[in-house]
Amino acid sequence: MTTERPTLRARPATRRGVLVSLCLAGVLALTGFARTPPADKPPERTTFVIVRHAEKEADGTRDPDLTDAGRDRARRLADMLASMDVAGVYATPFKRTQRTGEPTADRFGLGGVGSYDPRSGPDELERLAAAHAGRVIVVVGHSNTVPDLVRALGADPGVREIDESEYDRLYLVTTVQGGSPVCHLLRF
Repeated sequence: MTTERPTLRARPATRRGVLVSLCLAGVLALTGFARTPPADKPPERTTFVIVRHAEKEADGTRDPDLTDAGRDRARRLADMLASMDVAGVYATPFKRTQRTGEPTADRFGLGGVGSYDPRSGPDELERLAAAHAGRVIVVVGHSNTVPDLVRALGADPGVREIDESEYDRLYLVTTVQGGSPVCHLLRF
């Protein structure tokens, strides 16, 4: 009698997460940014990780919480960013954005998710960049604010709007002193 050995297969989300993590590591290597630069070298690059909040409950309220899938995505985001030097996580004051940023803030011991006002546009981004120069800043927004944040950094004027059902975009925008910003779009 022959017995079949079970085949181990990664779930699609797991394979996708690994691929995105590898892409993120490659982008970091290409841009020369991963951990804090040595003390003798002044910080030259600040990286913004800009994402839309994860999947939200369809409860009809103005401030819904995340679904189970959304909580999983938020944890995946924290796992993907584990090798980066995250100095701050900021989100709008809504539950869905705050909850999306919490696992990352917890992973880096940041004491919580800070708030930002997306209507402040470039001024708010300049404030965050000044507070965390040379480091990584995670910004969690909404389908109608993420494209504007990317544009405000001068990274991609052609960034397209985000569909209400789309939660997997991650913009990695690196600003360089005296240079043009570099933008990479990843999916997670």
